[in-house]
Amino acid sequence: MTDEKGTREKDEALYQLYRDAVDLTDNKITYINNVHVSYSATEIVVDLYFLAPDHRKAEPDNQPTQARLVHRVAFPISVAKRFGEILDGVVAQWEQSLGASAQQSGSEDNPDANR
Repeated sequence: MTDEKGTREKDEALYQLYRDAVDLTDNKITYINNVHVSYSATEIVVDLYFLAPDHRKAEPDNQPTQARLVHRVAFPISVAKRFGEILDGVVAQWEQSLGASAQQSGSEDNPDANR
């Protein structure tokens, strides 16, 4: 049986650590529109990219698509699994609150997204 009070106290302590964390982002939010995921025996590596102009809509006579690697994050396997669960939950909440469905981008948009 899980001690709910103890779990809540641990969660609150963790959230307090988050609130007190040093912000290394300089309060900047960077937009990304593409992701590449790879893995090894011990970690999942997520590369976050911004592609411009949109590679799916670029015309042959327009400026060629350029990619900027915005950030690379390496997760231990257990953290990656938990991160995936959190993302699934947040997207489900978003869909429910807005009555919308998030479009899944599969192999058409990012053939490496599931590697």
